[in-house]
Formats: sequence, C-alpha cells, structure tokens
Amino acid sequence: MTTIINNPDNVDLESVNNKLQLKDRSNYKFIKSNFDFTSIDSSYQGDILEIRNVHDLQGGTVNLPLGVKLFFNGGKIENGTINGNNTAIEAGRERIFNTNIFFNGTFIIDSVYPEWFGARNGVDDRQEIQKAIDLCALIKKSTTITTVDIVLSKVSLASGQYNITSEIDLKSGVILKGSGMHNTIIQHSGSGNAIKAGAPNDTLFYTGTKVEDLTIIGDGVNSNYGFYGYHLIRLCHIKNVLIDGFEDNFHLERCWTFEILQCQGQNARRDNINWDGATNGKIQGGRFDLAGRHALYVHYDTDPASITTMQTENLTICEGAFQASQQGGIVMKNIKNANIVNNFIEALCQDGNTDYAYLHIEGDNKSNFHITGNYINKGSSGLDGKAAFYINNVKNFSFIGNATQSQTNGVWIGSDVESGCSANNAHGNTNVITNDSSGFIHFSYPSRPTVFTGKDLTGANNGLSQSPLVVGKQGAGYLAIGTISGVPMLQSFGSGTSHRLRLNPHAGKVEISSLDLSGIPTNPDGLQSGEVWRDGDDLKIK
Repeated sequence: MTTIINNPDNVDLESVNNKLQLKDRSNYKFIKSNFDFTSIDSSYQGDILEIRNVHDLQGGTVNLPLGVKLFFNGGKIENGTINGNNTAIEAGRERIFNTNIFFNGTFIIDSVYPEWFGARNGVDDRQEIQKAIDLCALIKKSTTITTVDIVLSKVSLASGQYNITSEIDLKSGVILKGSGMHNTIIQHSGSGNAIKAGAPNDTLFYTGTKVEDLTIIGDGVNSNYGFYGYHLIRLCHIKNVLIDGFEDNFHLERCWTFEILQCQGQNARRDNINWDGATNGKIQGGRFDLAGRHALYVHYDTDPASITTMQTENLTICEGAFQASQQGGIVMKNIKNANIVNNFIEALCQDGNTDYAYLHIEGDNKSNFHITGNYINKGSSGLDGKAAFYINNVKNFSFIGNATQSQTNGVWIGSDVESGCSANNAHGNTNVITNDSSGFIHFSYPSRPTVFTGKDLTGANNGLSQSPLVVGKQGAGYLAIGTISGVPMLQSFGSGTSHRLRLNPHAGKVEISSLDLSGIPTNPDGLQSGEVWRDGDDLKIK
C-alpha cells in the first residue's frame, strides 16, 4: 500500500488494491460546502470537523453532538445559533463567524479572539469584543470555589488598537487579556463607560473577573468610567492596566477582595480611583497622576434601601505613587481599618488651603489605621492644604517611619482621635503660618494619651502645637520624645497645659508645672549640700 502525502489541500491519499482513495482518518471529517449543520446527527460525537467553506445557517440552529471539535481552515459559519456540548473550537486570529451568530450550551476553548467575529475593522470593535466575551462565558466550568464556578478561559486581545463607542459588558469569570500595557489599546469615544464588570442587581456577585495587560483611553471630555466594577468578589482583579482620560479612570462599588495591581491612571477629570465599598481590597504598585480631584478616593456612601450595603474596611494600599492631583492625594472617608505602606503621596490642594491634606483620613469612630514607610509631599506648584497628613474620627492610629514635606502642618490629628502613636518620622520644610494652631505636629484634643517620637518634631517654628481654643480633655495628654525645636528633649503635657514635664538634657534643665512650691525654702542659707531651694520658679540644688 502506497500513501501520497502533502497534497495541496492537506488531504492524504492512499492506494488500496491499486486504487487511490482518501486516507482513512478516524473521527476526522472534511465538511463539504453543502453540508447541513442543522441536521447533524449523533454519529459525529467526538469528531473533528474541518471547515473550509462558508456555511450560512439561514437563521437555523445547530445542535452539536458531545465532544465535537470545530477546526476552521479558511471556512466560516454565519447567521444562526450554535448549541455547544463541550464543543472545542480551533482557529487562528481570523474571522470564522460574523456578529449574527449566537451561542448556547458549553464550550472548551483556551482563548477566544474578537477577530473571530471580525474585530479591528477600523470603525467600531465593541460588538465583536462583546461576542467574544459572551462565547467565553459559556466555556465549561472546571473549578469550584464554595458554590461558585470559575471559568478557566480568556478573551485574548492582540497588539494594536481596538475602537469602541459604547460599553463592553465583561461577564463573571471572564478574563479580558491584552498583549501588554502599552501594546494593546482600547480607544473609547463618546459618553458612557468603556468596560463594565458587575452584577445587574444586589442578588448576584461576579467571580473570577479579570482585566490584564492593556490600555484604555477615553476622550477626556465625555467618557464616564474607564473600568466600572460592581459587586465583584473572589479572584477578581485588574492588573497591569493603564487608564487615561475618563471622569473616573477606575470606579468600583461594593467590591469584595478586589485588587488593583501594578496599574496606572492619569488625567481623570475627577478621581483616578474612586472606590465606594472596598471590603478586603488591595491596591499594590502602579502610578496615578494628574487627577482633577483626588488620585485615590476611598469612601463608603449609604446605598439606597433596595441595594445591599457593603462597608469599606480592611483595605491595603502599598508600593504605589499617588501624585499631582488637584485636591487630595489619598483621601479616605467613613471607612474602617486600612494599612497604608511604602507609598509616594503628593497633592496640589488647588481647591484651597483647608479642605484636604495630601494623605487625608476620616474614619467612622471605630477604625484603626497603620501608616508606615510613606513619603508624603507637597506638589511643586501646589497650595498649602490642610496638612501633609490629616487624621480624624478614628479609634487608633500609628504613623511610623514616614517622611513628610509641607508648608503648613506636617501631621494634623483631629479632635475625635482616641489614641495614636507617631514614631521615627522625618519632617521637613515646614513654614508655619501665623495661626497659633499650626505646627508640624498639630492636634486638637486627644481623648486618650498620644505618643510622638522621632527627629525634627518642629519644622521651622513651633513643632508641637495645640489648638488655642481647646487644648485637651480631662485626663488626656501627649508624650513627645525626640528633637524638639532643634534640642533633644522629652516633653509631656497632661490636661490642658497643666502637669507639664519637660526634660532638656542639652541645657541641663527640668521643667515641672502645677506643683505646690510654697514649702520649698527660697534661700539656700542654712541648707545642707544636695538640698533643694527655690529661686523664683526655678528649683536649684545647693
């Protein structure tokens, strides 16, 4: 028996009994141009169907047998519905369907390409990308977390530009993956959002939804949100994505365990990141520049009665740069419990001198914040702002190992802070204004003892200052250990300015207030060596 291989049509021939015939290929069928897909029977189960021709289903429905693989080799299927049954599809990045094809059932595909539906047509690729997402959502689910299945497949975008004029609806479990942050570009024009991912109501949550390795660009005028995430939980993230020119570049609502990883946001008309309801969220790495309001705004606003509420709590912000925003750098309001670690934070505070700090935190009276290893800086063309770091309405905070630059207050601790610790921070370039309430560390009246340690607790003028109106609650106070007014010193105040203790080893002084000194002799005559006498308000030792 002789076999002739490598024919132009890739179909091998064999000689049987001195006759040429097509080589027998088990479970492999070449689909002729007149094949009726709508009448396919169960004998095709598990077969590979090679499609070389254009097949118009004329609005009909194809019910594929179990385990069929559609192998496209120059052919197309158009105008109808394909019901998959663990159906595999193999094709290159070329058109094999059109946008009037619909899918139901289950499919097994590693990657779905928008080019299968005719994307990158030079006009509007939104429908083609959406078709790829809809097909990807039908891929057979193979992993279960609690009661939620995770789709292990993705929509793969090529290098180059995709144009969209309306919103892409990313489905639960679908990964939208480009070929690199600066290689794949989605250009959005017009109003509305570029990409939305989220449940349509409060009874559903999206799981495993991800966007990776691409750029999304708005028109800078009308575009709403670059990425709008709503009710995203479990294994959801946006990673290595740049978004530019939307009202909010990243806008998230009620997202649980969602992560923003190594992303960039710039030129937002309002906020680069606006996050309402961020339970157990994380922002790691990346750079967020030139926002019209805040680089990052995390908050919790009360939902309408019909929507399930989700608190903003247990948020981690680390290793990122939040800079050159017009108002605040990182602004947090009405939230619980956050860790802010190793970030560069800068703001211009162009809205005025008192509204926002570069790092601005307002808790919910039950919250704890840990701020460590950050550099908090005034923008080069910015106004003064409230402070480099402002915190209020919290139960406890720690501010440790940070560096701050400001021309007003470096650290401003509000009147509703129960207790805190500021330690080993470096403060500089303070130009304290004439208001008596300004200083590099300014606090109103902590209700429980607060501790400050570190170098340069002063700045250019007075370093530790209290409000001239209310200077302490009964039984509260502070303890500062470090360099104060350029001198190594320990300074402690109790309620108000009473019960003051100041140790100044550099000058050899001990200052104590609110003591009854009337019984101490005012003349050293007659005293033994080592005994104490009083010279005015000064205590001396003979």
